[in-house]
Amino acid sequence: MNLLLFNLATDANDYVLGFTMSWIRALAKRCDMVYVITMKQGRLELPDNVKVYSVGKEKGYSEFRRAIEFYRHLIHILANNQIDACFAHMMPVFAVMGAPLLKIKGIPIILWIAHGHTPPMLKLAEKLVNKIVTSTPEGCRLKSNKIQIIGQGIDTALFYCEGRKLSFASKQIDLLFVGRISPVKKIEVLLDMLAMLIEHNRELAFSLKIVGSAPDEKVKKYEEYLRKKVQELGIEKAVVFAGSVPHQEVVEFYGKAHFILNPSQTGSLDKTLLEGICAGAIPITSNIAYRDGLSHVNPILYIDENTPQAFCYRVGEILKLENSEIDNIIAKCQDWVLKNHSLDSLADKLMSIFRK
Repeated sequence: MNLLLFNLATDANDYVLGFTMSWIRALAKRCDMVYVITMKQGRLELPDNVKVYSVGKEKGYSEFRRAIEFYRHLIHILANNQIDACFAHMMPVFAVMGAPLLKIKGIPIILWIAHGHTPPMLKLAEKLVNKIVTSTPEGCRLKSNKIQIIGQGIDTALFYCEGRKLSFASKQIDLLFVGRISPVKKIEVLLDMLAMLIEHNRELAFSLKIVGSAPDEKVKKYEEYLRKKVQELGIEKAVVFAGSVPHQEVVEFYGKAHFILNPSQTGSLDKTLLEGICAGAIPITSNIAYRDGLSHVNPILYIDENTPQAFCYRVGEILKLENSEIDNIIAKCQDWVLKNHSLDSLADKLMSIFRK
């Protein structure tokens, strides 16, 4: 199979979208050739049967110039290669732009979406693509018989830590948040939670690492608000803003964390929580996308309200558990990720869909 892949960012150093490098490698193992048209290109770590074409966002090209580049690359690829399927990863705009040429060639378009929003471009793409694949029912909130739920794709070879055992004997409790810094992530909830934990557990030393950065200047104000809040709460010594970290390096943060926290209520299956679980950190989240999966493992891991009080209470409850209970929770959580959200499983499902 020769696969055409539309991608938002193809860059191993991208702290948000660096994971797509693993996805492309997994698909390349199952294809003869993969041709990638990407909005932005950075450092590549890809096999020889993958060719990447950028429309030039990393070069500062205008939207009009990027559109010209998109069609230039697409026409070149279609004219010189037999393409069997097109996979648009989080790129409804490329799916819409490419649909006329792809349909003339009889090439099916499969769109991946895992986001709580349903913008007009997504609604238009739904009319033009053959199939929409997503991670959970909340990952694509359109009403369409084209939607198929196939789980997330976590690079377990990179993140999985088998048999990890946590201990709170040192009295140092490491809390972790990984993701872009944005108001929808509700990071302020974790700051208030941390202040409460420190106040009510004087015998313990808590720290919170925030791995990620604001994606644009508009959101920078939110990051400034968070930093000011840290000072107002008097928890400067307990909070670390680590900034953006390349995808392959964030595993070090997961491996040192006792808890991986997710206070958002976007309804999207944030993959950073799955990565943290895979690495053996204890998850606590208020994200409804995790309700069924984590509640089945242990109800203590999911909370209905994303309040500081609720997160503080759950951390405290888990700290009271016996080591054997902690080990059991971690093992069950990891097993849930491996069975439902591994990259190999996702790649196999995608290939089956492409062939159909």
